[in-house]
Amino acid sequence: MKAKIFKILYLIILYGFPLLNLVVFYAFVFKAIGKLGYLPTYNNPDPKSIESLELHRNLIYDLGDLMLISVAAILIGLLLSFVLKGRFFKNLRIHYLISFILILLNFIGPFNEWFAD
Repeated sequence: MKAKIFKILYLIILYGFPLLNLVVFYAFVFKAIGKLGYLPTYNNPDPKSIESLELHRNLIYDLGDLMLISVAAILIGLLLSFVLKGRFFKNLRIHYLISFILILLNFIGPFNEWFAD
């Protein structure tokens, strides 16, 4: 029972933080598009200059910090799978791949350069 609860919490960390960050980021982008009336590009406008979205922007920063927990969970899980010879984490390798793709999607995209400006 404890192992199932641990696996569920582990999968929430693997998927939940990167996916939540991705959803909140694109919600910010869509709100910015709605407020500006056009697609933002690099330095046009600076995302920090949209004052009404400051709280939303800070939430993205905080969720980015939580995403580091997902990266640490992947590294710890891979390390444990090698140490324990795959007993407990054997079937989680596909989850590591999916989580890694979600994390990459947070860093690549048409609006990430604008947001990181």
